[in-house]
Amino acid sequence: MDRDHIEEKIGTLWPRKYNRFHWWRRYYDHQELDEKAPLVMKILNGDYEYPSYFYQAQHEIYLMCDEIKNIKHHEDRVDRINLYMERYRRLMEDSEKEENTRFDALKKRLMAQFKINKGALEELMENFEGSTHELYLYLQNNNKK
Repeated sequence: MDRDHIEEKIGTLWPRKYNRFHWWRRYYDHQELDEKAPLVMKILNGDYEYPSYFYQAQHEIYLMCDEIKNIKHHEDRVDRINLYMERYRRLMEDSEKEENTRFDALKKRLMAQFKINKGALEELMENFEGSTHELYLYLQNNNKK
């Protein structure tokens, strides 16, 4: 991905202090609304969008490249590369888990609100060309009919 695009996404996140339980994360993900918030508000807040962990992982690659070009000793360079790649690996795992969690939560809320079965919703989502909010509006308009 383009470095400017990654840094634009990272620029919207809040830096976090070192946490020994999540040492590989440099930033907080966005603040989600409470589970009881209306679905449309959660969609507009970005609670069901692609997680920032993916962008954080890509950012680690750029940070690694910036740092290792100034390291002269091979052993030091390998150590730094290993650290960055471990951060990358863990962030990608977090991204995949969070994406699946968000996707399942969105499907559950859409099925409950619009009384649509899982198969029909998944087929619609697979073929729908638009944002999550546009999908919500489409379901809302078709639900009235």
